[in-house]
Amino acid sequence: MQICTWLLLPLPLAAQPLVAPSRPPRDSAGKSSPESKEAAKKEDEELKRAEALLARGDAGAAQKLLEAYLQKQPRSTRALLDLGLAFELQEQNKEAEASYRKALSVDPRFAEAYNNLGYLYRNQKRLDEALSAFRKAVQLRPNFAEAQENLALCLEDKGDLKGATKAYRDAIRLVPKEPLLRANLGLVWLKLGERNKALEALRSALPLAKNNVAALQALGNGLRRAGAFEEALRAMKAAVALQGSKASPALLTELALAYRAAGDRTQAEKTLRRVLALQANDPVAHYVLGNLLAARGALAEAKEHFQRVIKLEGKSALARSASEAMARLNTTPKR
Repeated sequence: MQICTWLLLPLPLAAQPLVAPSRPPRDSAGKSSPESKEAAKKEDEELKRAEALLARGDAGAAQKLLEAYLQKQPRSTRALLDLGLAFELQEQNKEAEASYRKALSVDPRFAEAYNNLGYLYRNQKRLDEALSAFRKAVQLRPNFAEAQENLALCLEDKGDLKGATKAYRDAIRLVPKEPLLRANLGLVWLKLGERNKALEALRSALPLAKNNVAALQALGNGLRRAGAFEEALRAMKAAVALQGSKASPALLTELALAYRAAGDRTQAEKTLRRVLALQANDPVAHYVLGNLLAARGALAEAKEHFQRVIKLEGKSALARSASEAMARLNTTPKR
C-alpha cells in the first residue's frame, strides 16, 4: 500500500477507510437537528460519488465534483485528500501537493495527508522529503501500517537497507497476515547478504500467499535468488495457475527463470517462447532465451535473440550484457 483515501483502490495492499466521515453540524442544544442530519447525509453521498469515480479511474469527473463540494465545505480534509488524489492520478503533481498541504493546514495532525504527500514525493524521486513525510505520518499514527510500509520502501530507495528491515518488521507487526510485506523483507535481507534471514521471511509468507499473485511472484523471485529453487518453482507455478491464460509476460518470464534454476531448461525455453508469442519485444525474455539456446549449442538462434536485445535496449545494462554474450559466442568454436 502506498497511498490513502477513503475508498478501495487496486494497490498492493487495499486501502481501508481510515477516518470516519465528518460529524454533522449540531444545533444550539448540542444535538443534530433533522435539517443538519439531512444536509450531512447529502454531503456524504456527494463525497462517496466522487470516491466511486476515483475508484473507477475517472479522476477528471471526480475532480469536478470535489471542487464543487469544496466550494461549500472548504475545510473538509476528506475532500481535500480526495482532490489531491484526483490531481495525482491525472499527473498534476503541483496541484496534488497543494491540495494535500491545504488539508494539513486545516489539520496539522492529518496522518493520511502526510502519507499521500510522501507517496507523491517518492514518485518524483524527492526522497528526503518523502522520508520526512512518511516519518511524520507514522509518528502521528504509530499503527498506520500503510505509512509504515511506505517508510520501508523509501528507506530502501535511499539505500538504508538496515533501516528498511526495521520498518518492514514494524509493518508486519501491524499487518501480520500480509505476505507482500514478508516478501519485501526477505528481498531486503538478500540485498544485505543475509540468506538465512531472507529464507525465514520468505518461507513465513508462503502459507499467506496462496491466492495472491503479486506475493507469489515476489516470493518466487526471492526464493530463486536465495537458492531455494524447488520452492521458487512451486510458488511461480501457483501464481501462473491463478492467472491461467491471462498470465502476464512478466509472470511467465519469472516462471521460466524458476524452471531454469531448478534445472528444467526445456520447460524454461518453452515458457520463454510463450512470453515472446505474447510480447515479441520483451528484452528480458530474449536475453534469457538467448542464454538457454547458447548453452545447448544453438548459437545462430541465440545470436538473433541477443541482437534483438541490443536493438530494443540501446545502451542499457541489459544491452551491454547481450553484447558481451555475443562477443563470447563469436569466439566459440563451431560444433
